[in-house]
Amino acid sequence: MSVFAGGWTLEAAVAVIGDGYDEYAMLAVLSRLADHSLIASQTAQGEATRYGMLETVRHYAQERLSESGEAPTTRDRHLAHFLALAQTAELGLGGPEQRAWQELLSREFENLVTAHAWCDQSESGAESGLQLVAALRPYLGEPGLYVLGERLSSQALARAGAQVPNLARCRALAAAGVLVFFLGRYDESRAHADASLALATALQDASQEAMAHWIIGFTNLAGGLHAEARASFERSLALSRSTQNSRQLTRTLIGLAELARTEGDLDRALQLNEEIFVLHRERGDLGGMAVDLANLTMTTLDLGLATRARAYLVQAIELADRLGRDRQRIAPLFCAAGLAVSQRHWTQAARFIGAMQGICEPMSYQVEPADMRFVTTTVDATRVALGNEAFETAAAGGRALSGERALADVRAWLDAVGVQEP
Repeated sequence: MSVFAGGWTLEAAVAVIGDGYDEYAMLAVLSRLADHSLIASQTAQGEATRYGMLETVRHYAQERLSESGEAPTTRDRHLAHFLALAQTAELGLGGPEQRAWQELLSREFENLVTAHAWCDQSESGAESGLQLVAALRPYLGEPGLYVLGERLSSQALARAGAQVPNLARCRALAAAGVLVFFLGRYDESRAHADASLALATALQDASQEAMAHWIIGFTNLAGGLHAEARASFERSLALSRSTQNSRQLTRTLIGLAELARTEGDLDRALQLNEEIFVLHRERGDLGGMAVDLANLTMTTLDLGLATRARAYLVQAIELADRLGRDRQRIAPLFCAAGLAVSQRHWTQAARFIGAMQGICEPMSYQVEPADMRFVTTTVDATRVALGNEAFETAAAGGRALSGERALADVRAWLDAVGVQEP
């Protein structure tokens, strides 16, 4: 059990210990160890009991495990268990239980990183490491762990033996492309996506081709190459439909909606975002719904429909609260700033802008280029209206808030004031 990092559950112990132990036998072992104060247990409401040991005990146990010669096979079982967990969670992160899956992966994050590190030494570690970073990509993005995710994916891709042109490498390249995109490194994102596309084409994997074209579409959009972005998104859309991949189809529709908004085709952007919201709702994808509600807020504000934008923003805030992650609070905050500008509530706009910056900076998150025009316009209008000193003072007040408190301030502002069409 010393191979675990940050604790373990009964289920994990059965999987990792091996030797024919079932849950009843394993529970008896854990109880005996607890009786001798060698491990401790903790049970939180609604969660499985977790076990852990003091570091001094763990180090001693690791020495004994190494002496026994059983460490490599035990660590292989640890890797296999947490890889399987990550792959199961990847599916759950796109559905109605995504917050529960995020919280589970957060509890097991030390074990997941430990499993990733063991890939350097495991006989099958090269492929397992690629599979692990691909499965964890949705998790590493949503809590804003982009920098760590980029490091883990780079290590997995560079690991000895990881250059085999297989599906695991193809998916890991796509994951790396997405993670660096949100760090603002668009050339790197494009390079990863191009490499993933070449592999997907060689493997005749249409779903992965669709994923790669989707990433390429967004890098083209970031570079102002609108015709190229449209071609990439339309190719991704056709492949997604041919494989009946609804998740990828929805992602690609988002790309087309962002392109339409960037080009000023607001009616088209609104139509697409309404369609996207229905698809997300049917699948129970709360995170996707939150993103789309922010896009609907920006689009309706650009159309001058402040009352409608307010309604979308209220829903976006409710979902961000349900999901409980700062990554989902970023868009509602800059949307709130945009709504405040439409109402000429300049101090509130600056405060919400500062709160957004306070969340983005620690996670090195770069607002997507398609949204940056909205953010820049909002910031510039607010700075002109208030003057630099008053703007910076109000923004500093927002930057000092937690994400949760910042959204509470937005709700209080929305409740206190009426919204009028500009």
